[in-house]
Amino acid sequence: MRTMARRYAWQIVPISCVILAGRTGSATKLPASKNRVTRDPKPREHDDRSQHDVENRDDAAAPNPMTPDPAKVRIWDERARAYDALCRRWNVFTLLSTRLIDMLPASLPGDVLDIGAGSGLTSELLLDRHPESRAILIEPAHGMVDVARTHLAARPAQFLVMGLDGAPVRDLRAVAAIASASMQFLDFEPAFDVLSRVIEPGGHVAFNLWYHHWEETAGGEGMYGWIPIAEAVCREAGVELAAPPARPVPKTRAQLTNATRAHGFELLVEERDHDLSPVSYGVDFMAMDRQWPAPGLEPSQRESMIRTMRERAEGQVESLGSTRFLFGAPR
Repeated sequence: MRTMARRYAWQIVPISCVILAGRTGSATKLPASKNRVTRDPKPREHDDRSQHDVENRDDAAAPNPMTPDPAKVRIWDERARAYDALCRRWNVFTLLSTRLIDMLPASLPGDVLDIGAGSGLTSELLLDRHPESRAILIEPAHGMVDVARTHLAARPAQFLVMGLDGAPVRDLRAVAAIASASMQFLDFEPAFDVLSRVIEPGGHVAFNLWYHHWEETAGGEGMYGWIPIAEAVCREAGVELAAPPARPVPKTRAQLTNATRAHGFELLVEERDHDLSPVSYGVDFMAMDRQWPAPGLEPSQRESMIRTMRERAEGQVESLGSTRFLFGAPR
């Protein structure tokens, strides 16, 4: 069963919530890098609009390794409202985002990038803590941005419907960037190349990686408890549980170190967190896919099966890990 569990476990958490308890963490500090980065000396004209939408239309640009995968964008476009409801019901992403915000300076006057902003939860929490900031949400899924816009109405926010590769991103200047449960979708090298041009000298970049997206934790504990429950319910119903997509390739220490040092970023803090997570969150997460637990089910049968899974998962918890990083931009 453990082998089968690992086949499915990576699916549980993608871009941007579970009542968690029991946190432990360990911090690591590394020496500063001596690499230098050339910056554009031209100042950016200040944009005082409280809200603004920009869509990436740089269609003639050369292919970029950071260009969002259209298939994945479509998936999250379709799941936007269900995903937002999940985040509002469960608390895991509130916890993840809050931990990143805690790592940033106590005062953040200026623009802060929210990379892979999803439905806007991280930006909401950021602006609650830092009303002196303006959030710039970078998110390629239109559906996600539409939901985020409703949550951030009348608040200092700008919306860029694109990935970090979008042409308008190159003209931004920000005091910090934050990426909660989204950095796994980017190649570190080009991402930190862009950030080295966007983040002001002495600014910060804070992000996290789920256990299955970081090589040092990919083989450890994770969200597996929903799998035997789903298998049993499907077996009883006479249907086969949908097969999982391919496993993700986790990010490596070498990739992160090489990319950040090449662009002059200094690792200030690295901390690993372990929390107790309700198994029922895994069921709810998977249920966002309308073809899960099996394609072609009648809506009433599907709803009944998922309800049974939730009932059987009630009261069960498991350990969930993630690693967060704080980098300082070159001065």
